[in-house]
Amino acid sequence: MNANNKNLSGIPKSDQHQLSFLDRETEIDCPRCENRLGIAMLDQVKIAGCQSCAGFLIQNEIFATLVREQRAEYSGDDVPAKPPNQNDLNKHCYCPACGEQMETHFYMGPGRVVIDSCIHCGLLWLDGDELKRIVQAPGARGESKTSDIQLDVSARLAGQGGSYSHTGDVAGLAIALTYLFD
Repeated sequence: MNANNKNLSGIPKSDQHQLSFLDRETEIDCPRCENRLGIAMLDQVKIAGCQSCAGFLIQNEIFATLVREQRAEYSGDDVPAKPPNQNDLNKHCYCPACGEQMETHFYMGPGRVVIDSCIHCGLLWLDGDELKRIVQAPGARGESKTSDIQLDVSARLAGQGGSYSHTGDVAGLAIALTYLFD
């Protein structure tokens, strides 16, 4: 595979909705299967992901940029969304950052997936294939600005003093999940 077939993180563009795990674990458990979350790359962003169930935790604003970028860059065939499953709305989980029950709801964009969001921390939990379903769903694709995610994360880090060290408190853990232990 030549360099033109990869994004900035080196992940093949065709696989950018897949998690690429690094050799580091977080200190938090998966809200679905309770295994330890690991640090993973998803496109150009470090996130907390589960190697067992393939779900992941990401900041809401970064997720929006990630979806826009991946939908714009996706060149495969559209995959019609599965009909929504009302039972998915009954699968609740708790935010690993603050411990509050996350809101379980249909994602309002393409793909007809159910996601979990924490209104207290601004974090989202997506189960294994949900990002793929969003990216591959029919609909408007927009324009790609490949470095937007990198710039967004860098700007947020600069606004937070540029680094993070784990303090053990809920606010600190939320920041750690957002910027994932640089």
